[in-house]
Amino acid sequence: DVYSLGVLLYELLTGTVPFDAARLRQAGLAEMLRIIREEEAPPVSQKLKEMPEAIADIAAQRLTDPASLRRLVDGDLNSITRKALEKAKERRYASAADFALDIQRFLEHRSVLASPPGVLYRAHKLVRRRRPAVAGTAAGIAFLALSGAAVWPLLRREPPPRTGAADKRAIVLADFANTTGDSGFDGTLRQMMAGALGRSPYISVVPDARVSETLQFMVRASDTKLSPEVASEICERTVSAAVVEGSIESLGREYLLSLRAKNCSSGDVLDQEQAQTARKEDVFKALGQMADRFGMRAAETVPPLKKQPGLRTDVTTPSLEAWKSFSAALKASQSKSVVAETLLSLKRAVEIDPKFATAYAYLGRTYDGLGEAETAAQNMAKAYELRGRVSDWENYFITYNYHRQVTRNLELARQTLESWIERYPRDMEAHGLLSGFASQGAGRYERAVEEAQKAIDLDPDFAIGYDNMAWAYLYLNRPSEAEAVLRKASERGIEIFNFSLCRYAIDFLRGDEAAMEREVSQRRAKLQAQGWFEHQEALTLAYRGRVQEANLVSERAIVLARQAGLRERAAQFAGARAAWNGLFGLRAQAQTSAAAALSLYRSRDADYGPAFAWALLRDSGQVRTIEANLEKRYPEDTSVQFSYLPMLRALEALNQGDAVKALQTTQAAAPYELAVPGTAYYTGAFFGALHPVYARGLAYARLGRHREAAAEFQKILDHRGLVVNDPIGAMARLQLARAFSGSGDRAKAAGVYKDLLTVWRYADSGIPAVQQAKAEYAGQQ
Repeated sequence: DVYSLGVLLYELLTGTVPFDAARLRQAGLAEMLRIIREEEAPPVSQKLKEMPEAIADIAAQRLTDPASLRRLVDGDLNSITRKALEKAKERRYASAADFALDIQRFLEHRSVLASPPGVLYRAHKLVRRRRPAVAGTAAGIAFLALSGAAVWPLLRREPPPRTGAADKRAIVLADFANTTGDSGFDGTLRQMMAGALGRSPYISVVPDARVSETLQFMVRASDTKLSPEVASEICERTVSAAVVEGSIESLGREYLLSLRAKNCSSGDVLDQEQAQTARKEDVFKALGQMADRFGMRAAETVPPLKKQPGLRTDVTTPSLEAWKSFSAALKASQSKSVVAETLLSLKRAVEIDPKFATAYAYLGRTYDGLGEAETAAQNMAKAYELRGRVSDWENYFITYNYHRQVTRNLELARQTLESWIERYPRDMEAHGLLSGFASQGAGRYERAVEEAQKAIDLDPDFAIGYDNMAWAYLYLNRPSEAEAVLRKASERGIEIFNFSLCRYAIDFLRGDEAAMEREVSQRRAKLQAQGWFEHQEALTLAYRGRVQEANLVSERAIVLARQAGLRERAAQFAGARAAWNGLFGLRAQAQTSAAAALSLYRSRDADYGPAFAWALLRDSGQVRTIEANLEKRYPEDTSVQFSYLPMLRALEALNQGDAVKALQTTQAAAPYELAVPGTAYYTGAFFGALHPVYARGLAYARLGRHREAAAEFQKILDHRGLVVNDPIGAMARLQLARAFSGSGDRAKAAGVYKDLLTVWRYADSGIPAVQQAKAEYAGQQ
């Protein structure tokens, strides 16, 4: 490869090949090979001196004078070219990457060669090594040089324009089967065929660099022979239209050439061509003519492939069947299919290849989207364990998700994504992930919007980008902008059930009962929404004080989640129910729900609801057990360390009469107090946001610092987009009224009580919190 690129560079600089062109034309094949193999090319500068008219013409095109051009090519360019044309392999550039690097240095006006061309020069590898495309035969070198291989783009500041590339059929070219016994044909015929087919307006040959990269994903050596079977697998993995096989065999003194195009998945023959030559010297000419005919027929014989959105070809597994199953999972996740189909295909992929790291990672992502955080973490931990053989992109993806779902250290997750984006700024997935929990779980909602927009700019049909942006706007208390994002997605025909959840939240904030009911009615029967909307209805009912009805609807949500096999989600729903019963002072119902939640599933997010309820009920023994477990198992988890534990410890301190300690505990949560924790994120149970703020308000009130207490409770009401229909929003109103009353502002207190009792106008009779609110309101009048 390097030698042939040197030949082409020489020709680009001088307008002629680095040998006596007339002698080459007159020589037979054997003599041509000898000249190329043994005779040294004259220096570029000498060649130009022999061609004064040519150099004058070149100088005019470069807008410089001939003397300047001679000095230029007598220096670095001459040295670069001669180093590429060294006969001995050990004195040539070690790779095309080294060659390209020196050209790049020349373009940047930097010193290129530290020593003369005869000394081995190893540059820093800025470009990945590529698979050798030519076996090193002189015939192959001569063909590549004369067929116009791509050195010219290396000499330009920008790549040449590509026209019609989207309309071409991508094909993978297998190695030629050579049964003639003549090693001179090895590698040469394939390279010649690639160049000839590359001239077709209908065919695009998958480049050797892409072939080499795909072989790495297949866990094969980059110089693996491209047998028909290997080439067919590469064809499938690169989503190409066909694989082209070729062969040459001897018929006495003659040669028989064959070409055949096949559908790489079915093996059906799409087109074929044969030719016979009487002499070895005619083989290349005949092959070129065959390729021309073959390429012109491609528009009719090779069908174009439809674009498959979301399909990843850059994942590492030696098993084609595992890759196919993985691809089927991605296809299911892009369509309106039920999530079960995605899970089934991913599980099959890891059964076929138990070391398929990226399939485990996608399993983790899918379970996380279902609210099954613990199962998600188990799969992601497995992916992280197996990441040793994966590609650069896969390593970023797995490492990020490990911190996102296993350690849940959102700072490390963010740093991983920042590094990923710095290296691959146009990677849509990296921007999309940074717009999700990595930013929103740390309270960086503006950044989430920014990154979601970047992802959408790269792929206008990226549903999760719209989803993340809409929720980020909602968390910023900007429901109109969230609604506009969802409308834009709808105009593009994009719809996922998360959009309905977001619309329900927007409708709740606006008090639009009809719209809320419409969303529930439209989605209740959808399998992929198992339990979500029943849980939303239950939260809304509890917020309004209709706790008995809320508990019944919640039970339905829990049953649906359990029937779907989603035990952690069911436990989170039960934990949320325990929390609202505890807030309203319904001891028996809170205890029953808390015990039910723990019996369903144990995890960091599922355990918080029961622990919160028991803390409200002053059951310190149960709370301390869960606290100790959370502290031990999740020392880096952002939600655990800055939301769950501060809240539980503050309530425990208040129960012991130590308001100062409670206040100090909640101050530790301040950096993330406006972040959305795991229980409140839209893949969780939609409760728990701003809980440490609530506890801080209670601590201030207990200390008699009522104005400061009022500021904390007002903070909750000012961030309704975070709280939405979590019943703690209603309880914050009650505590705000009490804080105003304690500070002596009876008018403000009466106004807040009145608003609260309007929300609770249909509340169940006998609820302690409601009865207290009514009595306290009466006392303000």
